Amino acid sequence: MQTALENGLKPLEYLTHVFTQIQRNEEVPIQSLLPWAEEMPTHCKLPQDVATEK
Repeated sequence: MQTALENGLKPLEYLTHVFTQIQRNEEVPIQSLLPWAEEMPTHCKLPQDVATEK
């Protein structure tokens, strides 16, 4: 959860995306499911102003 936040992701949306992709496709590349993957869908990302606050 913390890694998702540190990579600017919404934890619940991120985990939902990961579990959905695993269910749909057993051959999904694990690299595309990591929190720092560039392919992460927009709906999983925090708004830019929230992601940069620390």
